[in-house]
Amino acid sequence: MRQRYGWLMPLPSMRALCWMLAIGVAWSLVAAVSASAQEARDDFWVTDGKVYAAALSPSSDVLYIGGDFTRVGPATGSGVAIDATTGLPSGSIAKVAGGNVNAVVPDGQGGWFIGGRARNCIAQMDAVTGAATVFDPRPNTVVRALALSDSAVYAGGGFMFMGSEWLVKTVAVV
Repeated sequence: MRQRYGWLMPLPSMRALCWMLAIGVAWSLVAAVSASAQEARDDFWVTDGKVYAAALSPSSDVLYIGGDFTRVGPATGSGVAIDATTGLPSGSIAKVAGGNVNAVVPDGQGGWFIGGRARNCIAQMDAVTGAATVFDPRPNTVVRALALSDSAVYAGGGFMFMGSEWLVKTVAVV
């Protein structure tokens, strides 16, 4: 039978509707439980690849892991200062989280500027603490290049706005 607004479709039975509702509720509960169990711990070390196997020693004081990785160490996030002589992390390390780092340039005071998707797309990292400073120009999307002049850091990327100012992909941020 043809209707004015399309084909008339049979409605599902009440039993089928109840089953669909129950499955939907169960699925949302499973998703909520698994999401809350995914909390990152700063004191745990990470691998540079996948872990496929893990076993706890009989005394429960050593965890053995195996997989497709070549290094295990502290989590640093997307960027870290490395000492050019020793190859080890330099000074205080604040985790750069929230995305990739595409560009790094020294700030001339011992710290550095980072650009990418992390830390609101551009940030200045303090030389002493390693944490982000109050510098926050807020581009509307990714920063791909940085350069430092006497009194300005220049940013280039896919952004069209820096804060509330309309720009065209390259800007001096004082």
